Amino acid sequence: MAYNYIVTTDFRLLPGNPIVMVDGTVPGWTAKKGDLHFDHHKPGGHDIQLTEIPSNTRVNDQAVFVTTQLDADACAAAAWLQLLAMGLEPGSLQESRRVLMAIAYDCDHLGLPLGSDWDGYRDFAKRAVAALKQRGNELALKMGFQLARRETWSESHRFMYNSEAFREGTEALVSACLGHSEFPGVGGEADEYFQTMENLRPKVYAACSLYKGCAIFDQRGFEDYIDPRLLVDWARKNATREITLTVRSGSNLPNTVPDWPSFSYTLGSVPLHSNGSPRFSDRGIWARLQLLEVSIREEKKVGMPETAWGGRNEVGGSSWRDPAIASPKEIIDIVLGLD
Repeated sequence: MAYNYIVTTDFRLLPGNPIVMVDGTVPGWTAKKGDLHFDHHKPGGHDIQLTEIPSNTRVNDQAVFVTTQLDADACAAAAWLQLLAMGLEPGSLQESRRVLMAIAYDCDHLGLPLGSDWDGYRDFAKRAVAALKQRGNELALKMGFQLARRETWSESHRFMYNSEAFREGTEALVSACLGHSEFPGVGGEADEYFQTMENLRPKVYAACSLYKGCAIFDQRGFEDYIDPRLLVDWARKNATREITLTVRSGSNLPNTVPDWPSFSYTLGSVPLHSNGSPRFSDRGIWARLQLLEVSIREEKKVGMPETAWGGRNEVGGSSWRDPAIASPKEIIDIVLGLD
C-alpha cells in the first residue's frame, strides 16, 4: 500500500484524507471521523509512541501519515501501524515489534531500558537510528538541497524534505521487518555518521557550559547536525543536574521577532541520571515556560506567540514556528524553580 506522508506543524497543510497522526499533535488540528491520533507527548504518556498503539488498530488505505517532527520514533510508529494493517499472523510480528521498539527507545531516550532483555539490541538500535539520519543527508542532496539546512532552506524546502524523509524512513523499516531488505545500519552505513560525530566532539564541548549545575549547549553557528549524545556525554562528565538545554538561533523561524534576540530551545535530560527523570510534563514545565514567554513579550511590547512550548517528560522545546525571547538562564531558572 502506498501511503502519503506529511511532516508539519501547520494544520492548514493537512488534506481531507483520513489522518494518522503519530508522535505529536499539529497545533489547531481537530480529529474527524476516521482519523487516528497517537501522541505520547503528554502527562502520563508512554516512553515511546509505539507502545500506545493498540494491536487491533487498522489504518485506512487512503490514510496520510502525519507527524510534527521527523525522527526515527515517528517512523517506527508508522511502520508498526502499517504492519498491523497487513493482517499478518500475530506471532510473526513479535520480533518486528521488539526491533521497532528498540529503535524508538534509542531515538527518544538515547539508549535502551536497563535489563539484559535488551542487550542484543543496543548496538543495533544505535546504528539504525544513526543510519536513518545519514540517509537523510543523502536524500537532501538527491533532492538538490544543500546540507547547511538552517542557513539555506526555506520553509517549503523543510516541508518537502521532512515529508519525503518520513516516507523513506518508514518504508525502509517496513521492508526490513518483512525480510525484503536489511535494517538501516546493519551494513555499516552509519560508520561515517559516527566518525563525523567524533570529529565534532571538541567543537561541541567548547560550546558547552554550566548554569546552576545544568548543561547548556550553544549551537548557534554550527552548520552540521549535532547528535544530542554529544551534549549528554559532556553533561555526564560535568553537570550535577539531569537537565540539559540546547540553544539555537530563532531568527529563521516563521513568526520572527524583529529587534530582539531570539532563540529556539530543546530542553532535554540526561538519561539514567541519578536524579531520575525530570518529569517535565508531569510538573507542568511546558505551561510555565509558555507563561514566561508571554510575560516577557508583554513587558517588551512584542507580539504574542501563535504556538507554544511542548514535549514529554524527558525532552521537549520551544515552538517550531515562534522564536523564544526568554534567555537561556531564565529558562533554567523556571525549570529549577519547580523543584
